[in-house]
Amino acid sequence: MLTSFIDTSSLLIVIIFLTVLVAVRQIIVSNSNTFRKHIGPNGGRITFCEAYQVDKSTKISLYEIDGQTYAILHGGAKTPNLFPINQLSKLDV
Repeated sequence: MLTSFIDTSSLLIVIIFLTVLVAVRQIIVSNSNTFRKHIGPNGGRITFCEAYQVDKSTKISLYEIDGQTYAILHGGAKTPNLFPINQLSKLDV
């Protein structure tokens, strides 16, 4: 029966690879707005407005899609829900 042992060079390669992956992730997360400007389409139909943390696992995000504002409630193992937010006119206020 053939058994394989993990030698130090293989272990070192795996540790270096994982370190590089974690470093790249941290760079992308810390500079997300810069990457979003370069990658995302300019003048796109969907615009992210803001996000609020409702509780520990639930978040509500506001998006503007074709001039209409929508709230998306998502988090945990729950199915995301999309709610249109009606714009109030000056007569309604």
